[in-house]
Amino acid sequence: MKKTHLTLAFLGLYSVSPLFAGEPPVGGHLIAMNRPEVKNPAKPETKPQPAAPAKSPEAEKTPAVEKSLFMRTLPSTCWLRSVPDAKGNYIYGSGLVLDVDRGLVITTAGVMTNYDKLICDVPAFDGGDVVVEASDYYKNSKPALGTVLYRDNRRNLAILHVDSLPAGAQAVKLATSSAQPGEAVLSIAAKGQGSEGMWIMSQGHVRMTYQRTGNSGFKTRTVESDLPCNQGCAGGPLVNQRGELIGVVDSFEQNARLVSKAIEVGELKAFLEECERFIDPQEAGDFNDRGVAHYDNGRFDAAMDDFCEALQLDADHALARSNKGWVFLVRQDYETAIAEFDQALKLQPELASAYHGRGKCNAALGRNAEALKDMTQAIRRRPQVAELYISRGKLHRQLKNPTQALADMTRAVDLDNSSDNLFCRGQLLGEMRLYEEAQKDLAF
Repeated sequence: MKKTHLTLAFLGLYSVSPLFAGEPPVGGHLIAMNRPEVKNPAKPETKPQPAAPAKSPEAEKTPAVEKSLFMRTLPSTCWLRSVPDAKGNYIYGSGLVLDVDRGLVITTAGVMTNYDKLICDVPAFDGGDVVVEASDYYKNSKPALGTVLYRDNRRNLAILHVDSLPAGAQAVKLATSSAQPGEAVLSIAAKGQGSEGMWIMSQGHVRMTYQRTGNSGFKTRTVESDLPCNQGCAGGPLVNQRGELIGVVDSFEQNARLVSKAIEVGELKAFLEECERFIDPQEAGDFNDRGVAHYDNGRFDAAMDDFCEALQLDADHALARSNKGWVFLVRQDYETAIAEFDQALKLQPELASAYHGRGKCNAALGRNAEALKDMTQAIRRRPQVAELYISRGKLHRQLKNPTQALADMTRAVDLDNSSDNLFCRGQLLGEMRLYEEAQKDLAF
């Protein structure tokens, strides 16, 4: 079956190739032509000459250090790819091994988009040489499968659990401090665009480590370097000359030369602190909270699995019951969702999220009076949540109650003047022919 490689759409990047100028002639020696012969030239006066400065051990070992650094980093690099679909299509990216014993792998959240499970390969060797043909990895009849445990879209980081990491995998060592400008760095891409082989090394230098907008669209601590970077590199390790991880390769600037971005190791450490309880959850609350993270990232099947696990551990967990109802709501299974919300409210009568969800279901089913009642009950319990006013305002708008709709949407904007809330009110103002006010809201 022909396999078609789909580059990672989340990067949206073009290939960056360094420009090579023609090499100048080696040396600068001038050769004299028709030079007269000099017989028995006088011996020049000799003077003591200072000894040439000795090369430092580091300078003597530079080529070997670079090769050793690549070979030391290689076992911590992995190739992540989705299970091919019926047409043989799949996406792929790079990753790094965080913990061999626990089977933990780190990559960027973009690599995980719309996928709960990924195939994980680490470098294989033939004698002392690394296997670089992708076809050799396809032949593995029992590939290691990784399952997404947690994803943070703001930092653009994700963590996977691999049931059995392939032999030879080694955990990367995290740096204790941020990379400094001018520091030499190395990265390995499992399979970068523009290269036919695998495990492609790139070298460069740090330009600066600072807070800047990453590929996620949020500002995070970023290691900016002149490292050549292409699609397929995202998720791979960025290490210093000691082999310590200083960043996770993220993306590069399309409209600039050799401006690559990596998620700084401090962001990774903060991410790991947040998701530690999600790696091996034991309590119902941890399963519920991980399910919420999955839900917020659009991974509704994974969210449902976690909410069900929470309810297995605690059948009276009202939040997990209500959250399960929200997954059914997203799936447009409104009656089943209402049943879940009803159970949640029996367990916790003051649960605003259950009233809100049930109100949205009733609205979708055309039960407008019940919907308005439920949304009002939600607002009474959580009067500082802008989303609740937006939901009720949209229903008033649908029911041709513009005055009530405008009151709700204005309250929502007062609480949270986000672009989404301004847009909702702006649309309503336009329908009410209040064009000047609408223009202000829509000009965000």
